[in-house]
Amino acid sequence: IKLLAKLSGGLCTDILDTTIYRYPVCRVYDTVWPSICDDSSYLHHDSLLIQPGIYRIDSDLFTYVAVLEVRPTGVMDTTMSVCDSLWWDYGMNYTSQYLEHHIRTTQNCDSTRILRLTVLYSSDTVFPDTVVQNQLPRRVGNAVFGDVVGDTLLHVANHVGCDSSIYYSLHVWNNVFTAYDTTVCNHVLPMQWGAGYFTHACTQSITLRGAGQHGVDSTVTLTMYVNPDHYLFFNDSTSDTTLPIFFNGRRYTTAVHNDTFYYINQYGCDSVLHFTLSIDYHVVSCDKALMFPNVVTPNGDGINDRFVILGLIENDCYEHSDLTIYNRWGGIVFSQKDTYLPSQFWDPAAQQAPAGTYIYHFSAHGPHGTVTRNGVIEVVY
Repeated sequence: IKLLAKLSGGLCTDILDTTIYRYPVCRVYDTVWPSICDDSSYLHHDSLLIQPGIYRIDSDLFTYVAVLEVRPTGVMDTTMSVCDSLWWDYGMNYTSQYLEHHIRTTQNCDSTRILRLTVLYSSDTVFPDTVVQNQLPRRVGNAVFGDVVGDTLLHVANHVGCDSSIYYSLHVWNNVFTAYDTTVCNHVLPMQWGAGYFTHACTQSITLRGAGQHGVDSTVTLTMYVNPDHYLFFNDSTSDTTLPIFFNGRRYTTAVHNDTFYYINQYGCDSVLHFTLSIDYHVVSCDKALMFPNVVTPNGDGINDRFVILGLIENDCYEHSDLTIYNRWGGIVFSQKDTYLPSQFWDPAAQQAPAGTYIYHFSAHGPHGTVTRNGVIEVVY
């Protein structure tokens, strides 16, 4: 600041320089640090505060500052399980399944604890048990059993993990080992037995798990024998002069092809015979002279006791002959070559041949040519 003084009408002047300091007005600050829970608010000079932060209000020479802290409240949710023989310590002891507990946290804010408690139950039971011999030793909990035991008290954890008591009793079944044999006919093969197949006669063993008595593991050995089926084809020829002829109980007056006979052979198996008959209308006279009986009655009366081919010996047609007689199962019961006497023919009674149907095959040759005959003989006592 300059001060100018004019004296004597301005003829004399004087100047004074000086510095004046202007000090600012002093502002007063008022600061507070309030702390609230998040479910409440704070009033700061007519302002309602709920969020944490720094708030400033200026008024004249005063500044009001609030540094607000918001402390949390909340819900603490706990899910647990406990056996019924225990207590759950949650500020206090509980056995209920759902609890709410109002508490104040370390920051002094109201909160809620929720306990969702599942109570699991222990059990006391009597448990009879069985086991197969080859499954020993048997482990139950921490106990090991190697033989039959009576009632034994076991402390074990049940299926929910709670301590329980079991009165345990064990019975041991012995394993079974069995052998069988059987006989079947060939036409039933292949045959399934258990998990295996039979395609021929043999011995097989299988293990039957749970299929034996009391569910005991067992080993069963089966020996299978196979009897044959017979499929025979029999061809016969005759002349028109010998008709009708009989074969296996059937009467034929004309030629036939593959006439089918079903029968049971000596092994009890189904068998099939196919019969074919041809008629020769152009045979030589010697061939026409041959007569083959259809029925033999070996009852000892001297009449038709033997199977005698008429015309073979009497007419001396054929020097060499071959006669073979079969039973109905294909077995040879008589065979004779170069027959010259009636006593050389087949006598069923001498062989104790049973009554029934037999089949013959005859062939011969000589100066008059050759001949072949097949036919059926019925033996009747």
